Amino acid sequence: MSASTEWQTELVEVADGVFAYVQATGGLCISNAGFIVGENDVVIVDSLFTRSMNREFQAQIRRVTSKPVSRLINTHHHVDHTLGNGLFP
Repeated sequence: MSASTEWQTELVEVADGVFAYVQATGGLCISNAGFIVGENDVVIVDSLFTRSMNREFQAQIRRVTSKPVSRLINTHHHVDHTLGNGLFP
């Protein structure tokens, strides 16, 4: 699914209810994220760098499920994976 005119993205279901949000190019501050849809809620794995990246990521989550986000897990401290943390509940 194309998410932005600035970078290409793709939402890939890698297992039942497990999604990778892959941003192509690997340029500066362009990273990947993901989410897991559980029985009652959603767990996010990493947030993204900019507000617009996170808005599109959240829109993709909502296309898959209306379940609430309950947790956000960061794989490491780099800002391309953490700067958008405050944009999630």
